[in-house]
Formats: sequence, C-alpha cells, structure tokens
Amino acid sequence: MSTTMSNQSNDYIPHSTTSSSAGDRAGGPVYHLPAYLEHSATTAVPTSTTYDDNPKKVPTNRRRLIVIIVGVALLVIAGVVIGVYFGVIAKGSAGLVLTLQAANTKQDWLTLAGSKFNDSKTTVNGQAVSVNIAFTGSNLSSTIFGGWPDAWSPQNVLWVNQVTDYYKNSATKPPFLISGAKPDCLETITTPIGVAMWRTMAEALGWPGRDIGWKDLVTLAEQGWSSVGRNYGDFRLGYGHPEFSNSGRLTIVAAIYALANQRGNLAPSDINNATIAAIQKISFAVQHMGTIETDLLDRMARRGMNYLHAVSTYEANVINFNRNNPNSTGLVFIYPADGTFWSENPLCVITADATKAEAIKSFRNYLRTTEVQKQAIVYGFRPTAIFSNLSLTADVPQIGNLKSPFIDTSLGVLSNKTQETVKLLPLPDPPSVMDLIINAWKTVKKPSVTVLVIDTSGSMNTPKNGIVPINALIPAAQSFISNMLPQDYLILIPFSSTYSVIRPSGATNFTDNPPTIADLSPFSINGTWRGEALAEVGKLQATGATLLYDTTKYASSLLTSIRDADVTRKVRRNYGIVLMTDGKNDNAKDNSNDAAAFNSLLQSLPDGTESDQVHIFCIGYGDDADVNVLTSVANRTNGKYYSANTVNVGDIYRTLSLEY
Repeated sequence: MSTTMSNQSNDYIPHSTTSSSAGDRAGGPVYHLPAYLEHSATTAVPTSTTYDDNPKKVPTNRRRLIVIIVGVALLVIAGVVIGVYFGVIAKGSAGLVLTLQAANTKQDWLTLAGSKFNDSKTTVNGQAVSVNIAFTGSNLSSTIFGGWPDAWSPQNVLWVNQVTDYYKNSATKPPFLISGAKPDCLETITTPIGVAMWRTMAEALGWPGRDIGWKDLVTLAEQGWSSVGRNYGDFRLGYGHPEFSNSGRLTIVAAIYALANQRGNLAPSDINNATIAAIQKISFAVQHMGTIETDLLDRMARRGMNYLHAVSTYEANVINFNRNNPNSTGLVFIYPADGTFWSENPLCVITADATKAEAIKSFRNYLRTTEVQKQAIVYGFRPTAIFSNLSLTADVPQIGNLKSPFIDTSLGVLSNKTQETVKLLPLPDPPSVMDLIINAWKTVKKPSVTVLVIDTSGSMNTPKNGIVPINALIPAAQSFISNMLPQDYLILIPFSSTYSVIRPSGATNFTDNPPTIADLSPFSINGTWRGEALAEVGKLQATGATLLYDTTKYASSLLTSIRDADVTRKVRRNYGIVLMTDGKNDNAKDNSNDAAAFNSLLQSLPDGTESDQVHIFCIGYGDDADVNVLTSVANRTNGKYYSANTVNVGDIYRTLSLEY
C-alpha cells in the first residue's frame, strides 16, 4: 500500500503527534499513517463477489446543498478549502480500478478495509477489482479524480439528499442523476453526534451516572462552572461552522429541539422567536469555530483544559483522541439526554457503468460483513443495524496495537448508549427548514472583530505565472469583507515599509501609542464602513519593503486592547487577525534572521492559553513567504497557516471567514 498526502491539509487525521519541544515555533501537528496500518493484513479476504447480508436501503429525505466548488489539488466547498488525503492507492492500473470519495471521520477503518479488499483479488466479470479512496469530507466533487468518482461515502444521508436536490436541475449532474434515478446507497457504519468534554469536567456534571443534555450545557454557559461548585470559569464550547460542518449544524438543530421544547419534526413555522433565542444561547457559549470540529480537538490536545472545555463531535473522534493522547486528562462523550442524531455513513453508487456499479456493490457488501464490521468497532464505530447483535465489548479483533474491548468507559464512551436508549431526533424537513435555521443562526451568531493585515510591498507587483499578486489579492480581500455578517467589525491595516490603519469616516477616540480604539462602533460592517472598506482595498498599490514584525506586533496589541476592554465590560465577541504577506521581514533595524527579534515577536503575541484570546491566521502568499515565522505566529495564537498563490488566494480568504 502506498499513500500520498497533499502539502496542505486542514483535515484532522486522528493519528497525529505534536512536537512538544518546538513550542510555538513552526511544526505543529505532524500527520502520518498509524504504524499498525503499515503491517500486512493477516486475515484472509474472500475472493467471491457474493456477500449476502440482506442489505437495507438508507432512507432518503431531500435536503438542500449550499454550494459545491472544486479546485485543483485542494477541494473547495462553498469556498472552504479542505486538504485531500488519499488513503488507499490502487496497486497498478491493471484490472478494474474504482474511485471512492469519502468523509474522513472513518478514514482509518476504511483505509484498512480498502487495503485488504485490494489484496483479496476480488473479481467482477473476470476483472480484478481494486479501490482508490480519497478522504475529502462529506462533499461530492467532480475533479478530485479528474471526473465524478465511481462511489461516494458522506457522513450521513443528509448530504445525499442535499446533493440530489442541488444537482437535479443542474446542467452538470452526477451520473446517477442523468437518468433521474435516486442514488443507490446503503449504510456502512454508525456513530452518534454528541459532546466531547474533559473527563474531570464531565464528572462535575454527574457523568457517567447522570444523563446530561443541551439544557444543562446552556445553563452552564449562562452561569459558569461556579454553578456546579467548580472554579473553571466560564464554560467554553466549540463546534464546526454550521454552514459547512455536519456536526455543527446538527448541534444547532438539537439545541432547538431541547431549548425551544419542540416536539416532532421542525416545520418552517417553528423557526420563531423561541427557536432563535435557543440558537443564540448555544451560539454565545461558543468560544471557537472552524470548518471542521476535529481541528478544535487537535487544539484541545495541544493546549489542554484551559483552552476549550467541550466540542460538539462524533463518538468515534473521542475514542481516537483518548487513544492518541493517553497522558492527557482525557475526554468523555456526552450523549445528549434531550436527543441527538446518528450518522449512518452510507456508501452510494455514483457511476453509470454497470460493471463498475457491480464492483462497488461488491466492495460495499464486503464492508458490511461480520468481519469488517467487527474491525469498525475497534476504530470506535457502531455496526450497521443488521449487525446490532454484535457485542461492542467482546469478540472484537485486535488490529496491530489496538486492543479490544474498545468501546468502554476507559476511553470515555458508554456501550449501553444505543439508538434505543438515546432519544433520536428527526432531521429537518422540508429543506427550507435547514435554510431558515442557518439564516437564523447568522443573525444571532456572536459578533467578531477582524483585523485584515495586508502586505502591499513592492514584490506584490511582480507577476507570478502571468498574474500580478496584488491584482489577485484585492478581489480576495474584498470577498472576505463582503461575506462578513452585519454584527461584525473590521479594521484594515495595509503595510509595506510602514503600516497604517485605514479609519472609517467619523472614527474618533483612536490612539496609536498604546494602540487603542475607545469607540468601536464606526468600524461596524453594518454601516457605511463596508462600502468604504471595499473601496479602500480596491485602491491598494504595491510599493516599498516588508515591515512584517512591527506590523504584526501593532495589530496584535490593538486587537488585544479591544478584547481586554470587552472582558472588563463583559462583552462577548470573537477576535481574529488575518495576516497576509508574500515575503520576509526586511526592516533594517529588526531583521528576520535575528533570533532575538523573532523571539520578541512571538513573546509580544497572546500566549494561546485561552480560547477567547486573539487568533492570528497567516497566509503565506507565494514561494517567498517566511513559512517558519508565519507558522510560528499561527501556532502560538491558535490560528492556522495557509499557503496561497494567485490562483487559490480567494478560496483561502473565504475559508478564513468561517473560522470565527
């Protein structure tokens, strides 16, 4: 088995290590294949293509897809850049090679299963079959394999219905829709959505003996940990961005059911003041978002209990976290007492080729055999409904260094929590309900204060691949501004040999030393400032040197002063800096090669110990950007580093708009 990984990946790969000696410097998580996947499989796989497991069709209720856009080497969902990880590469080009696009939560299980299936030499119509799997998230893309994949396995059936609804009237359709047919989908494994919380904190709420629900968590958010006799301060929750994260959006839906006392399926008329109030309560408990919630789990592993207290996620992710962080306090999985959703991980036939369709069904049936379902349990998943009699704690195989039983309290999960014992919630239907929920969430989402720091040095005029960088950067930054919500605030700081703050008309009470904005209201994007800011960005010109360190220090100090004032007044907002540069610090008095100057820069920034501190997201624009400096700045402040070029810089800025 050979594997490749894209140079940039935002996906959380459960088997990761973090260089503790590197501290805040460049390095961060090091992603790699787990060692036990490098060993050859010892269990024989049948070569027959007839697996009779009485497959049960996955129900389909139509939903709406927001947007799907795809770029080269990077997958883009509505502008969200997601790294592509190829988990199983088919051996050679002979025979029938199948392509499968899959959600990355089940990456380890599906990688092993695909590898063993490839080794089995299964044949269909006399051709040896092998499968090539790309883990890209739940989206469906027409360019990852240079065309539509033969098969697709999103996180749950909601994505199937969304894609079907989105493409039904499109000129470019997946093959299964050309004939007007519904996708042929069967579930493969299941996992519930809930809340990952540090074990000691969950025990303070009564876990595992007491059932905990969304009402308990919202009360905790409103009253703090002192309400249960603990001194952890305010409750800090994280979840994936509800527009693009499956667990994030279903968290919002579950909170509506719990807090607005909804019964039965949600209808458009149910999205009223009561549900909006429920959404606001849960959204104001959120200290950090992201395109995917597993990024937040990675930050929890690095920063510990003071950073985030809980994250909405899947049960399997909690098992992976505890397995990979045995020396931490450990997480437990809370199964919301007021109801939740279970992801069924369907595998759908996309191809219209009859032979390939038969081969995909052969692979799918193989995934649904007793042997492979037991392997899924080892990775923390629940078997499909037809294997509900399988024990989660007994007769489970050992895979490499993974031992059974795997689903138990030592790994923070409870085997007695099933679809029969945990209340199941209905998915929103019709599709317009989900749209209404997302729009309502936008109106009450916690406001953000963003500082756009833009490099306008002379090198931004040097064409790259025939494109002038400043010309590609301007519409990208303007798109970011256009996507900001009405309750947000924006500060613009372009820099070259010097830096400057572009101020809105009427901005007063502003000082440079120390940097302070006493009145933030003129910087509200809801007034005339959005139009002014778009115009100002459009007028940017490239000239001069790159005062990177001093500008970064200034922007951080300015936004930190705003955050500190908000803390004093008990105002809740999110704070982020988007720092873009195409070069290295070349200030004569503060050279980037000077270790003392570099350390001074890092020490001037927030230390990243608290989730509501300023986050700095760094964009290295082109090949000459100082990756080490930018990665170190992002790591220290719990931001991210992105590598951009004149082609994808717009996608990068759209991705960053989802971080807070």
